[in-house]
Amino acid sequence: MPNILEEILDARENRTRVLKSKLENSEFVTTLSLNIPGANKTGQLKKNFIQKCFYEYLSMLKKLYENINYDFFEDAAGYIYFIEVSKGHPYQVKQIALDFEDILGKHSSLVDIDVYVSLTKKITRENLAKLPRVCLMCSEFAKNCAFKQTHPIEELEKVVDELLKTEISFSFSKEYIMHDIIKDVSEGILSPNDRLKEIDLSNKYNVSRTKIREVISTLAEYGLLVVRKDMGVIIKKLTYHELTEVIELRKCAKLIIFKDIFTKITNKDHRVVVEKVLEYLEGLDRANYDLLKKWNQEFYDLLFSVSDKYFTKNLFNKFEILFSNVRYLISKKAQDYFYVILDQHINICKALLTKDYEDLVKSIELYFTDIQRIMLQVMDDE
Repeated sequence: MPNILEEILDARENRTRVLKSKLENSEFVTTLSLNIPGANKTGQLKKNFIQKCFYEYLSMLKKLYENINYDFFEDAAGYIYFIEVSKGHPYQVKQIALDFEDILGKHSSLVDIDVYVSLTKKITRENLAKLPRVCLMCSEFAKNCAFKQTHPIEELEKVVDELLKTEISFSFSKEYIMHDIIKDVSEGILSPNDRLKEIDLSNKYNVSRTKIREVISTLAEYGLLVVRKDMGVIIKKLTYHELTEVIELRKCAKLIIFKDIFTKITNKDHRVVVEKVLEYLEGLDRANYDLLKKWNQEFYDLLFSVSDKYFTKNLFNKFEILFSNVRYLISKKAQDYFYVILDQHINICKALLTKDYEDLVKSIELYFTDIQRIMLQVMDDE
């Protein structure tokens, strides 16, 4: 248990570093995270729940704001989204969060949506003339029960588990359905040339076929799906030339983002994020392939959080959608490839911290040479 608690505390410290770094780029930052008792903060049930909540909240924000950027982190403290709303008003964003809580009903007790205008100041419910949240177990204010430790942790965990298994009231947003299909491709549940049927998707997500058509149309625009007259909608398989082209596009996008991180590294709040990533990478057990896979993604999540090149990051994310199946194929052969990727990630961090621009560009070039070789190899093996 002490080790788990230490990991949770370390994760929370890291979240604070990321928040502090993001506040350097944005007027305010919103976080959406799980609010559950106990040391076990992770699990597929919890992850599915927070993702459903996030995409519904995102759909509400998109009704008022066009430019919304976000990063998702998974750590020992659970799951958290950092959301940046360009040209938004923090009080309005908080009000939308409160409106969302009303939709969630009792499930809202499991979600924290905080709007930070500084590291030590956030917009509270009281700022918007709302009473504090009520405890899940009784009619007292939740923060009072938490402070007094009124209820046994085992009872709280049982109530939370039951609530997580209960269906939430809202219908799934277009954004969540897209995310779920992309996840299925990246986990190998869906493969290239697999057929998707409107009626099956409509039944699976319990939404109209009109919404499913919107999802299909958007994913087809991104290049993940192909609509064919003879077969209907299928998962696209990239050709050799398409794969090499997208690799080059990803390389250009990453160079822009890493150059931006390079210019920001003199700021101590940004620098400490990179330092911590390097510390994690150098301490990884190279025989733990699950951990190597996890940090292959964490590397980008954490470093890219420093950059405010939002347009480029959004483009990069679209390229990543195209790579969903390729990433799955690589992950199946983690023991063959991930140690190579780890070494390149370490070199990139060192080049950033030593402010050696030539070494940074060289490290990125070497990284992409390895990535192209690995990707083409796994495609050939298939």
